[in-house]
Amino acid sequence: MEYTCEIITTVLVGLFGLLEANAFRRNKKTEARAKLRAEENKLSMKMQNAALNLSIVTAIAVAGGHINGNMEAAQKKAREAAAEYEDFIRGVAAKQTTKV
Repeated sequence: MEYTCEIITTVLVGLFGLLEANAFRRNKKTEARAKLRAEENKLSMKMQNAALNLSIVTAIAVAGGHINGNMEAAQKKAREAAAEYEDFIRGVAAKQTTKV
């Protein structure tokens, strides 16, 4: 009877410690996912901006009947954004496939 309170206290402290450790692990995973989403959103916005620039320059070229340096710059920007996005996706896929 004397040790009942101490045993109960020890067990409860241990349980609360486990719960806290699990919450900490979940929080770290959530933060990692949020960081990944933020990077994906940034690259996605960059691709959308490049596509918009390319479509604007294309419309100007079609209306004017000629292609100028703006078209080449817009195409380059679109290719670079697409390449960055593909690298990001490959990196995420590689991490997912190597995850145990």
